[in-house]
Amino acid sequence: MTDLKIDDKAVRKAANKLESVESALRSHPLASHPDLRSRLALVQQRQELEEAMQASKREAKAAAGLILREELRARQRVLRRLGYVTPEGVVTLKGRLPEDLVPCLAAVRDAAKRVTKVAAECKMPDMSSDYEEYVASFRPDIMEPVTAWVRGARFAELSKMTEIFEGSLVRAVRRLEELLRQLKEALEGVGETLLAARFEEASNRMRRDIIFAASLYL
Repeated sequence: MTDLKIDDKAVRKAANKLESVESALRSHPLASHPDLRSRLALVQQRQELEEAMQASKREAKAAAGLILREELRARQRVLRRLGYVTPEGVVTLKGRLPEDLVPCLAAVRDAAKRVTKVAAECKMPDMSSDYEEYVASFRPDIMEPVTAWVRGARFAELSKMTEIFEGSLVRAVRRLEELLRQLKEALEGVGETLLAARFEEASNRMRRDIIFAASLYL
């Protein structure tokens, strides 16, 4: 530095650091080891192998991701052809409900559409002519858990079938059971005894266990 007449602090600092590193290397026990070059070659070889291994892992991960993407696309094609999702990837009603419940909801919505349309034509109050919104309000959210409950499922199983709060599910089932009893009485009043018996059977199957306990704290 003196010969070159360099008086920069940063350069002097770097030169001092270099001298310190060189001194540490010269004093290291391996500095005078006869196999130093071969050992350094082994270290370099190990480093190259580790880099090659990491590169292989990245390639394997990328290949696995490609395989998964292809499998996902194939699964999506299957779901689209079966009618469980739309071409845009949106889950259809068929995809959200068990297959045996889809016709039931479709029948309810068709009936609601006919009744709403006639009611609007008859100028009933609070009945909009745009019946699509009303028909859409017949949601399938609790159809599967209610069906499972009628078939004997436990309440813990119902909670796994829907994101509705347990308290809301209890109230919905109780109100539905009450509606079934009212419909049963109305059917008996007009002489539809066979249909009334079916409603009564559904009501009896629904009225059981914790949902209809005198107190949920029992």
